Amino acid sequence: MSTADNHITLMLVFESGRPPVSIKLARWKYQLAIGLLAVLVLVSIFGTLNFARLSLQANERDFLLQENEELRRLNSKVVVLESNLQAYREMLHQVATLAGVDLTQYGMSAVGDSAATLSDTEFNIDAGAPVSGALQPAPTGLPVRGYLSRTFRPLDENPKTRHLGVDIAVKKGTRVTATADGEVAFAGWDDTFGWMVVLKHANNVETMYGHNDTLLVATGAPVSFGQTLALSGNTGVSTAPHVHYEVRIDGKPVDPEKYYGKTTN
Repeated sequence: MSTADNHITLMLVFESGRPPVSIKLARWKYQLAIGLLAVLVLVSIFGTLNFARLSLQANERDFLLQENEELRRLNSKVVVLESNLQAYREMLHQVATLAGVDLTQYGMSAVGDSAATLSDTEFNIDAGAPVSGALQPAPTGLPVRGYLSRTFRPLDENPKTRHLGVDIAVKKGTRVTATADGEVAFAGWDDTFGWMVVLKHANNVETMYGHNDTLLVATGAPVSFGQTLALSGNTGVSTAPHVHYEVRIDGKPVDPEKYYGKTTN
């Protein structure tokens, strides 16, 4: 490189033996090129550091979301266990009353004094069918109490309005309960219905509960009428928290209204 007047001459020498090539640039052009090169280097360094920082933050966010989801699932299970414990306490109290046994003699207080309550939890929202000890092989009632926002419309010509079940609008975290005794045929993710539970019952009857937030049963588990299957949510293709409920016979959806008689609140 040599300088003369207001020009700078760059000479390129090739190792292959080719004749050298000289490039003569105005000084301002040379300075402009050096400046642009410096800016590109700085932008590259800044971009690399920023990308690394964002990647680290994204990983931390994913980790925290997973932990939060796990804690929420554990919390929901604790709520269900508290509910079951309350039912057992009430049963014990009734048996003790019938048998004339004073539970306080054994260090056990009355049910109303000792029972854990769910009123302090976010999940204590209108539940569906009550837990029952009686056998209930056929679907009865609805899985939640809520507002019926969409009805059974399997014959609509427009596929967008065709609907193979009913939608019940409820708050997120509402308990979704089994409408009959049966077994969990599927509990997992579905691209349309999000976290979904399918129960199989007697006489080739199935019920389906979609768009849940948290599942509380696993595939293959036996379930009883009124048992909590999940907590409602807004997962899958959904615009607001609700439960999509279907009744199927021999795999074909039928109108759930036949089983609940428009008893929604």
